[in-house]
Amino acid sequence: MRRLLLLLLLCCCLTARLCAQQTQPADSLHITAPSSLEAPEQMTLPYTNWYCFEKPEAQYGKRFLKESIAPLAVGLVGLGIYCWDDARLEIQDALSWHMETQRDLGADRLRYAPYAACAVLPMFGLYPKHKPLHSLPLAVISYCFADLCVNTIKNASQEQRPHESLKDLYNSFPSQHTSEAFIAATYLHHEYGQYSPWISVGGYLCAAYVGYARIAADYHWSNDVLVGAAIGTLCTHLVYFAYDGLSDWISSRRHDDRLSLMPYATSTGGGLFLSYEF
Repeated sequence: MRRLLLLLLLCCCLTARLCAQQTQPADSLHITAPSSLEAPEQMTLPYTNWYCFEKPEAQYGKRFLKESIAPLAVGLVGLGIYCWDDARLEIQDALSWHMETQRDLGADRLRYAPYAACAVLPMFGLYPKHKPLHSLPLAVISYCFADLCVNTIKNASQEQRPHESLKDLYNSFPSQHTSEAFIAATYLHHEYGQYSPWISVGGYLCAAYVGYARIAADYHWSNDVLVGAAIGTLCTHLVYFAYDGLSDWISSRRHDDRLSLMPYATSTGGGLFLSYEF
């Protein structure tokens, strides 16, 4: 499974290298070290201001609705299987590996692989769409929001696990591992999908494997995985939609243009530039 993770990261790196040769962030800032330094060196930073909100892309509401169609359909299919016991048992029998001793098949680690890709891509000149002071809270809020939804439904549904050794556990529906994997994949899609669709495809393929592994190892039913994937994806889309709405409202009123926060780098070190207009 480590080989699979390394292969995924290698694919992301190759894609990033190709994209970096063709794409340069539009708002990149070139900073030259002061002439008093002995070895002046030109540095490149991806953002002109690491604090302020910027106006989102046009028709972000329509984009949110368009991107929500697929996870909604997946969630509805999962609910249909949840209500149809015969279909659920047949699907489980077809996809399960029927292992006497359970193994996670790498799902525990691979659910975080898209986050690892997010850490690797900037090394190749591909920076996240949103500033770090914004993108990191977006990731945390998406995770907490989806996790709250998953645990609330788990406690309400009290669904029994499929494997014989887990029959005393009534927290199967929906799958938390799958939800977390799709949160990470959707976060990767929002922050780096603009460089290449293959980055998004790689993240979602990794998340899909996590869901399949949970079924194959009999940790979850197929409907658990489908609804978990829908919750993780929809919650992340909803968080980004709310952020775009907030950014649109703030940028239109210019509430934050008086504060500037920006790191800088030189050949001998760096620092943080902070200014505020009264």
